[in-house]
Amino acid sequence: MKHCIFTSILIILLISAANNQSFGIYAELLQDKTLEVANNSQNEKYTINKDGNCIKLEKEVIKLINKERKRYNKEHSTSLKQLKLRTKLKKSARLRSKEMFDNDYFSHTRPDSSLWDTVFDEDEINITNKRRWAENIQRGYTYYMPTPQLVFSKFKASKPHYKNMLGDFDYIGVGFYCQKKDGYYVWFVTQHFLTYMPKSSSGAGNMLSTEKQNIITVYITPNGKKYHYSLNCASKNAKSITITEAKEQGYTPCERCAD
Repeated sequence: MKHCIFTSILIILLISAANNQSFGIYAELLQDKTLEVANNSQNEKYTINKDGNCIKLEKEVIKLINKERKRYNKEHSTSLKQLKLRTKLKKSARLRSKEMFDNDYFSHTRPDSSLWDTVFDEDEINITNKRRWAENIQRGYTYYMPTPQLVFSKFKASKPHYKNMLGDFDYIGVGFYCQKKDGYYVWFVTQHFLTYMPKSSSGAGNMLSTEKQNIITVYITPNGKKYHYSLNCASKNAKSITITEAKEQGYTPCERCAD
C-alpha cells in the first residue's frame, strides 16, 4: 500500500476592524502529489455528481465537525454551539474549490488577486453584516474517492484548521470539488465558517448601536459619496472603513446594498 506524504503550509491571517472584533481567518493545508491508496470499501459510497460535487461527503464532513465540537465540550466543559449549514456558505465554499481546480492553483488569494473572502460579495451569494469568518482549504490526489473521515482527519491534525473547526461560529458551509485526471482523483475541499453581527434588540428598528457600528466594515470609493456593504457594488478600487467612520466623513448608504 502506498501512503500519501502530507506537506503542510500553515498560515493564519486576521483582517481586523477597529476594535478587533470583526475579523477573517484562513488556514491552508497542502498535500503533495504522492498518491494515497485508500484501501477502504467506504469510498464506494461517495460519488461525484455532474457538477463535480459530492453532496453526501460535504454533509458528513459537517457532521464530523459537530461531533467533534460536542466531544470537545464534554471533555473541556466548554459550550461550543453546533454549526448550522448555511446554503450561501456552501455556495461560496464550492465556488472557491472549483476556481482553485479550474486555475490549477492553491491559495487563499483568488484568481483576480483579491483575498478569499471577496467570494462573499458574489451576486449569487451576497453575504453582508459579517462579524467573524474563516476559511480552511485542502487539496488531494488519490487513487480512490476520499472519505469524509480522511478530509476531516487531515484538517484536525493541523492546529490552525482545528482551531477554526472549534471556533466561535454559528454557520458552516463545505464545498467539495473533484474530477478524475490521468487515472486518479484530484479534489479540493473548502470550509467556510461565519458568525453574523447580532441584530439590534432595541426599539430603534434597523438602527445599529454605536458599539456595533464601530465594528462593521463598509466600502467607499475615492470619488464616491455612498458607502457599501458589498465590495462588488462599490468597485475594485474601494477601501474598507467602519460604518461609523463612513458616516462621520459624510458618506450615505448605497440604495442597492446598504439601505
